[in-house]
Amino acid sequence: MDKKKVILFGDSLLANFYDTNAQEVEQGAGMEVYNCATSGWSTEDGVKKSEYIARLKPDFVVFSFGTNDSGARKHVELNNFVSNLQKISETFSCSKKIYFIAPPVDEKSTDHFTNETIKKYAETTKEFAKKEGSQVIDSWKVFPAMLESGVDYHEEDGVHFSDEGLEKLAEEIISAIK
Repeated sequence: MDKKKVILFGDSLLANFYDTNAQEVEQGAGMEVYNCATSGWSTEDGVKKSEYIARLKPDFVVFSFGTNDSGARKHVELNNFVSNLQKISETFSCSKKIYFIAPPVDEKSTDHFTNETIKKYAETTKEFAKKEGSQVIDSWKVFPAMLESGVDYHEEDGVHFSDEGLEKLAEEIISAIK
C-alpha cells in the first residue's frame, strides 16, 4: 500500500521548511512530505500552480498564504484573496486541508509588513477555513506563546522562521494531521 502524502503549498514560511523538518513530519505523521511551496508566493501564484500540484493527489495539503498577500510588494486585495483561496481550495477538493495562518512578524525588523494588516488576512483565512470545515494552525496563538517563553521564532528579517520556529511548525503540522 502506498504511503499517504502531505503537500506543503504556499509561501516561504513553508518553502523554508528544511529536510530535517520534513523528515520530522514524515516520521511523526507516517506520511510522505512533498514541499511545493515557493518563496514570495501570494494566492495569485497559488491559483496559477494549484491545478498542477493537485495532480499529486495528496491526502493532506497544508496551505500557507496571507503574508505576501498582505504585504507591500505583492499585495492582493482582501476580496481577491478570498476568491483566490476558494479557487485553490476547490482544486484540492479530494484532500484534507490545513490552513497555516499567516503569523505575526517582528515589525522592528521589516518594513514590508505590518501585524495589523497581516491579522486581517489571518482572520479572513480562519473564517474561510471554518466555513469549509478545514483545520487551522493558528499561528497567532502558537508563536506569540514562544516569544512569551523567551524563544524568538523569527530570523533576523523579522518574517521568516528560525530553527525553533520551523521545529514548532513541524510539531503543529503533525498534530493537525493526527
